[in-house]
This record gives sequence, structure tokens and C-alpha cells, in this order.
Amino acid sequence: MSFNISPVGVDATAQTQATASTSATQASQAGSSVASDDAVSVDVSVEPAMVPDSPPPEVHHAIAVAAQSYQKLQSSGRQLSFSLDSGSGALTVKLQDLSGNHISTLSVSDALRIAGGASPQ
Repeated sequence: MSFNISPVGVDATAQTQATASTSATQASQAGSSVASDDAVSVDVSVEPAMVPDSPPPEVHHAIAVAAQSYQKLQSSGRQLSFSLDSGSGALTVKLQDLSGNHISTLSVSDALRIAGGASPQ
């Protein structure tokens, strides 16, 4: 199994140089040439034996708890909104009504408590 994963949150110039350098080294070791390209990506190979057929039971349980928490929020007319601050990259979590009107800003730990089944205050 192979995934083509683009880098996230990395300076594109530095990443391009690092990838080009790595690709050039790998190509020279393989005896082939590498064409310079503006696109930056990383190929990752995963052996089938490394990936289980199904997530472990605790993952299924965590998903079920999060789904129940989502339904509980929706039935109370609320939802969580997640965004990244464009300047700092910090995560912002907002409690909103179902129309998207801001009710309050939550800490990440409060958002995790809500996802774990706690009621928002």
C-alpha cells in the first residue's frame, strides 16, 4: 500500500530543498536522474501486515462516545467549530448554535471533555 502525502505547515522552500536533496540522493543511489519540480510530496509505503484489518476495540469505543457527544450537542442546539489562527497556527474551539452564532470560546481541554461526554457549561 502506498500513500502520496503532501507536507503540512512546513516552509515550502525549505521543504522543496530538503525533498529535492533527498530525492537526488535516492536517485543517485538507484542510478537514475531526478527532474526538479515545484510540487512537493512524500511517498510512504506501508506493508499490509503493519495495518490491522479493523481498529482495536478501544478506538471503536472512543468513536461511539464522540458520536453520542455530537448527538447530545446537536439535540441541545449547539455544535463545536474548530479553526486554526492564520497568524499563530493556534487551534481555536468555539461553541456555537446550529446557525453558527458564537456562544463561547472553549479551551482545547474543554472541547476534549465535551467529546468525551461532558456537558458544555
